[in-house]
Amino acid sequence: MKCIDATEPEESVDKNEVNGKFRIVSLKWDEHYNNPKSLKYKNLAHTIENDLMTMLMEKDDLKNQADFNVKVERFKRGSVVVNFKVDYNLKDAVIAVPFKLRPENVSTTLAQDFQYQNGILFRRFAIPADSFNGTIFRDHC
Repeated sequence: MKCIDATEPEESVDKNEVNGKFRIVSLKWDEHYNNPKSLKYKNLAHTIENDLMTMLMEKDDLKNQADFNVKVERFKRGSVVVNFKVDYNLKDAVIAVPFKLRPENVSTTLAQDFQYQNGILFRRFAIPADSFNGTIFRDHC
C-alpha cells in the first residue's frame, strides 16, 4: 500500500474498497475451488462477479457516482465461502446526488440486497439469511 505524499500529484485519492464474504450452502465443496486457474473456479468466480456487479448497477444512486470493479478473491471450505472485493473510483462530474458515495453506503447496500434475496442469492445460490459480512478498507496514511 502506498501513501500519497502531499507533494505528489493526486492520482487515485478516491479509490475505495469494500471486502465481503458470504456462504453458499447449495454448493458442495470441490477441491477445484482452491485453484484460481481451474475451470470450476473461473466459472463460479465469473458468475458471482457478474451477479454482484448487476446488484450494484441496479442502484442508480451508486452507478451514477462511481465506476465499480468486483473481484472474487478466493473460495473457502464451509459449503462454499466466497470472499470478494468491490473497489470503485468516484466519477469526476457528479451532479445533484442524494449523498456522497462512501464505502459504508456500498456495504450497506450489499447487506440489504443480500437480506432481500430471502436466502436464494441471484436466483441460483442458497445462502443463510445472515451470510453476508462486509468490511471497509480505509487508507490511514
